[in-house]
Amino acid sequence: MTLTKKDLQDFHRFADAKLTSGAAGSLIDLVREWESTRQYDGSVSALRESHADVEAGRVKPLDKAFSDVREKLGPVE
Repeated sequence: MTLTKKDLQDFHRFADAKLTSGAAGSLIDLVREWESTRQYDGSVSALRESHADVEAGRVKPLDKAFSDVREKLGPVE
């Protein structure tokens, strides 16, 4: 993954908060914890979006989805 300026700013805020609270280890530890936190936050966000889709009725049963795909693709030869 390519590092963006926003990523660097986010890391700076994260590292600054850790240093301020006295919870910072090495730079490598900070980077690992930041990346782990980003992955966790991304997973939580994806789960929330999925839940919102279910609540709003924007999902369909898997067998119906496969049936729709088969209809679009036609018979398999």
